[in-house]
Amino acid sequence: MSSSLRRGALAASALAFSIATLAACGAGNNAQTLEVKPDNAATSVGDVKVQNVTVVTQPERDASGPAAILATVFNNSSKAQTLD
Repeated sequence: MSSSLRRGALAASALAFSIATLAACGAGNNAQTLEVKPDNAATSVGDVKVQNVTVVTQPERDASGPAAILATVFNNSSKAQTLD
């Protein structure tokens, strides 16, 4: 392989790597994926956070019966909390 072909191949590979490197950080801290809001319920009251709340009801629309509530509860305090 001649030196001019090696230089050309080296320049092409350097250009390809620099484009890939520069494109990777193009979104910065304002990427659109950071703005995605999940479609589940979440709230916080004081040091207690409740996330991923789902209510599972009866399969038929007009049916009556119990419902199950599924949620993740976080206590960010050093004290015990009571849910009422």
